[in-house]
This record gives sequence, C-alpha cells and structure tokens, in this order.
Amino acid sequence: MLFFAGAALVYDLLPGKFQVFALLVFNALFYASWTGGNGKAFLPLVFVILLTWGGTWILSGMQRAGARWLFAVLVVLTLLPLLAFKYSNFFLENLDRARGAAFHPLSLAAPLGLSFFTFQALGYLIDVYQGKTSPERSLVRYAAYVSFFPTITAGPIGRSDGLLRQLQGDGKRRLRYENLRDGGILFLFGMFVKLVLAGRFAAVADTVFADDMRYGGAVLFLAAVFYTLQIYCDFASYSLLALGLAKMLGIQVIDNFRAPYFSESIREFWRRWHISLSTWFRDYVYIPLGGNRCSKARKWGNVLVTFLVSGLWHGADWTFLFWGGLHGVYQIAGDLTKPVRTAIVRKTGMDTETASTHIFRKAFTFLCVTFAWILFRSDGMHSTIRYIRRMVTEPRLWELTDGTLSGLGLDSLELTVLLIAFLVLYQADRVKYRTGENLDAVLGRQNAWFRILVVLSLILATLIFGEYGPQFSAQAFIYMQF
Repeated sequence: MLFFAGAALVYDLLPGKFQVFALLVFNALFYASWTGGNGKAFLPLVFVILLTWGGTWILSGMQRAGARWLFAVLVVLTLLPLLAFKYSNFFLENLDRARGAAFHPLSLAAPLGLSFFTFQALGYLIDVYQGKTSPERSLVRYAAYVSFFPTITAGPIGRSDGLLRQLQGDGKRRLRYENLRDGGILFLFGMFVKLVLAGRFAAVADTVFADDMRYGGAVLFLAAVFYTLQIYCDFASYSLLALGLAKMLGIQVIDNFRAPYFSESIREFWRRWHISLSTWFRDYVYIPLGGNRCSKARKWGNVLVTFLVSGLWHGADWTFLFWGGLHGVYQIAGDLTKPVRTAIVRKTGMDTETASTHIFRKAFTFLCVTFAWILFRSDGMHSTIRYIRRMVTEPRLWELTDGTLSGLGLDSLELTVLLIAFLVLYQADRVKYRTGENLDAVLGRQNAWFRILVVLSLILATLIFGEYGPQFSAQAFIYMQF
C-alpha cells in the first residue's frame, strides 16, 4: 500500500511522455522486492520481453510462408523458461519412474509470475502473427505492459487489445477522484475478502486435508466445500486488489471473476471463473484446434485437450492434469446428455424457469466443481483417491454433532465472524451475478453518506477481524504458486 501510494504520486506528477517509463521502473522495483534483489530472477522476464518484442518486428516484415516457421520457433522459445522451470522435474520424475530408477529432483525455483507473464507475452505474439494487432514500437511501453506490477504475480492476464492499448500514447494520465474512489473500494473489498474470509476457510480445509484419515465422509465433504470457498475468496480477492490498483491509475484490467459459484452449468462456470485465463485458452488453444466448427467428436476432443493443457498450466502434477480433464469430461457429458434432458423436459412439460429448478442447477454445478477441487487440493493422486473413497464409504454423520467440528481450527466466535462475512460476500456476488457490476459501481449510485458508511464498515471489519499481525501465520495467495 505504501509502495503504491508513492508510485501513484510520482506517476501523477510526471509529464505524460515519462509516465510509462516511470511505470516500468515501478514494475521493476516491485518485482525486485519479491525476489530479494536477485538479478538472476529477472532473466526469464527480460528474456521473454526481448524475445517477443523483437520477434514480432521480424515477423511483421516477413512473407507468410517464412513467418510461419519463425513464429513456431518464437512460440517454443517463449515457452522455454516456463517448460524448464515448471515441468522439468515432472518430466524427469515420470521418466525415472518408468525406468525404475531413483529420482533426483533438479534445484529449480520458478520465478515469480512466470506462468502469467509468459502467457501475456505469448498472447501478444500470437495477436501480431494473426494480424489482430500491430507490433508495439516502444520497448519501454511493451516491457511495462508485460511486467505491470498489479497483475504480474497472479494476473489477470492482460491482452494486447486491452492493457497494452491503454498504455499507448504520450498523453498525460492524471489521477482522478472517481478512479481513486472506485479503485479504493475494490482494493478495500479485496482486503476484506482475503483477510477476513479466505484465511478462516483455509483453517478448516488445511486441518482436514493435512490429516484426512482421521475424519469420516461428512467432515471430508465439509472440508472440500470450505476449500472450494477458500480458493475463490483467495483468488478473487487478489483479482480485486489488482483491479482496484489499476483503476486508481486510470487503467482497466480484465475482471477475472463474475460470481462463478452462481453458475448453472460447468460451461457457464468457466465463463465466470478466472476469465482472463479461460478466454486465453479459448482464443489461443480451443479455437485454433477447430473449436466447435467441426464434427462433434472432434469438438469434444478440442474441449478435452484445452482443459488438459489448462490443468497442466496450473501445476506439474497428475492431480492438475486430471482436474483439467475432469472439467473437460463434465462439458462433454453435458453435450451428450442434452438431447435426453431436452426430451424429458418436453415430454413432462417441466417448467425449467422455476426458482427450484435454478437452485437445483446451481447446487449440482457447485457440487461438481467442489468434487473436482479435491484433485486440486490433494498432495497427489494417491491422497486424492483415498480422500474420495473415505468420503463415499465412511460417512460418519455423527461427527457433525459429536464435537468434532470444534476441533477443526475455528471456535464459535470465529465461525460467527466467518458466517457474517460470507453473507456480505454472498450478497455482493448475488448482485454481480444479476447486474455484472462490482461493488464500486453499485456504491457509485448511492448517496455519499451510504458509501462512507460501507467503506468505514469494511475498514473496521478488516482491522478488527482480519487475520494478520504477529500471531498470524501469513498465507501467500494460492495462485502465486502457479
């Protein structure tokens, strides 16, 4: 917060033609603060920036036939740091396992934000190759785009027709009261969701997943639900922080979440969850594979491949691969059963627009997503299979009433705080699901005294009930590890 305040002040005071350069400096300082000043940590970022910026200029001056080969080489080279740092040990471990040899992992620590800035630069490279955008003339502007400090650690993933276009031009960008107000509300709400909600959901989920053999199916299911809510609160809160910081600078980044747990199908869920990544895979993987402009069998293959790649993007482990594959299977199953479901509705005369029907579809989708998150949270496939088997075969419903719940990391006061804070988030998401608007837009239409009351309430709730300070074991944002 102090860093941003200083950066925003300098940014506002500088002439327009120096603002992008200053932004690049702030990006570098921010990134250096996370790497402890280690210059080597910058090398993959600098490599990706120089490669894609210079490569697009060479591409733009070539004939299509020759450009195709250079484009393929540039894609491979751009992905090289990501493949080397993130997937080397996964490949070598499975290779050694197949040979029956002992596995000795390489000492490779992935640079912060590697997956995010790689995909941001790769998207720009593809856009230039496809003629959707012109090569950016300024290396400084392009470097500021790829390394934009509010988004570099965990997204949202920027696009050339969005974030980069906003940085173009040398006109003076002033800090405006409306942007500071609305961006500040988004930032504050993100802090509230992270510090008051995410950590409390994590307390229960971490307790159970760390010792799942101790509990029966009822508690295991409850922990899976808590993790489902934890990962949403954790990632959505970071996205709100990034959205708010950018907006205060007068920059609009992709809104990453639109009330995904209100979705009535898996397809709708992926239109509302991690939108910058899901649209990236749609535009740069699914559509180039053929999308839905082909036979049904090939379409389903395209869906499955896209989700398998999405799973691997999240982590080099079989659990992530199966998690992505399961979401692909969900969508294929939805397509396969659609004629049967439509016929049943038509023959029975069922009204599909009743409140009960909408609630059922939302609940069913939520349960499918929750089941898949078990793969995401578990330490490996063996742990996942054990967790699911115990959840199904050993329900132990009495653990919900025999005092077991009191030992899951939250006392009655903490549970009360969690419930009230969750109701606040639920109402905000309910409004967003219906209107598509974030809290800043909703409050912007209210009287000033009401906005002040809400802001003060959020500040006090975060200060009083937020999990921070010397007794709090701070947890990094979950998606920073990806």
